[in-house]
Amino acid sequence: MVSLGLGLSGCKKAPPVFVKATAKTATVANYKDTEYARPAAREIVTLRVDSLPLSPIRVTGVSFLSGKSELPLFTDKAGHVEATLRFLDIQGPLVVDAVTFDKKGNATHATQTVTVEREPGLHVVYNDFEIVPGTCKGSVRLGKLTATGCPSGTVLTLNTSTARSTGGPVSLAVDLDDRLAAMPVALDSKPALVIPLTLKIQMPDGKTHTSSFEAAGFEGLLRTRMSAIATGGVSLGASDVKGAKHGAVLIEGGNGYLPFGSATVVLDIDLVAIEEPAGSRTSSCGTYTQKSTGKSTTFALTITDANVTLYERRSGKKLTTRFFRGSGTCGEHVASANGGFSGGVSSEDVKRWVAGYLH
Repeated sequence: MVSLGLGLSGCKKAPPVFVKATAKTATVANYKDTEYARPAAREIVTLRVDSLPLSPIRVTGVSFLSGKSELPLFTDKAGHVEATLRFLDIQGPLVVDAVTFDKKGNATHATQTVTVEREPGLHVVYNDFEIVPGTCKGSVRLGKLTATGCPSGTVLTLNTSTARSTGGPVSLAVDLDDRLAAMPVALDSKPALVIPLTLKIQMPDGKTHTSSFEAAGFEGLLRTRMSAIATGGVSLGASDVKGAKHGAVLIEGGNGYLPFGSATVVLDIDLVAIEEPAGSRTSSCGTYTQKSTGKSTTFALTITDANVTLYERRSGKKLTTRFFRGSGTCGEHVASANGGFSGGVSSEDVKRWVAGYLH
């Protein structure tokens, strides 16, 4: 008699699918995400996976950076794959999924949740920083540092400004007024103003971490400060006094920024004029006919008046307010079927009035 066991000895079951993965990080100092991005520190994850040969591997995680993706991955003939992944922030584990298919196309999965082993030290990504391991993290924007979770006794230094943590939120700022005062009055210098900053964090155990930042975006900051002149002056340090040159800035509609006068740098700006709408008037421009369709539509002319208030830039003192009546005319052509015509206050009229206060 022949044993059934011997008769089936040539049949082998496919090995069960499995996955074994590890993930570790390293910080690349001058990593460049795209052709156009400034080089910056980036935390890079190296993922190593073992599974069945030629198996598709999928990786998911709450903080995976979309874009140029290397997923899905495939193991090689030895069942191994290694990949470098880019993350905006490491906030949770990765989920690694391996899959195999039987002859009927049915899928069998093996899944592993992988905790990312982060490289100890100071991690900096663009304007944000974090000490690993631990809870100390924060950001540096426009020369201002804010941090939370730093143990009591941690000393944070940004250039020459220092603050000591008592366990709660920490904030400090670098005095950049001299650099801002020297910016061209039009705020459109090329290249834009970039100020290097050095961050040093000394932990309570004496261990010190150091990294560098670049402070930029001051054009928008100055526009915002000028626009808020009604809430206080825009002083740029002890040396900010009237000089031989005099200029003014007209802020139109909350964000329009029009410098004029003899000023060449921000320090020369003496006055800030804030223009605000003061009602509007509407009148009919008549009927316009679209040549291609023959359809006729009636359009209107809307003219907006304005109040302009003049302030001393350094003190924020209000000098005077004047009403300006807007003007405008109906045109021969209308740009769109839903359009119309509009008019407003002449910037040249406002500038001539403000110029009378420049001395």
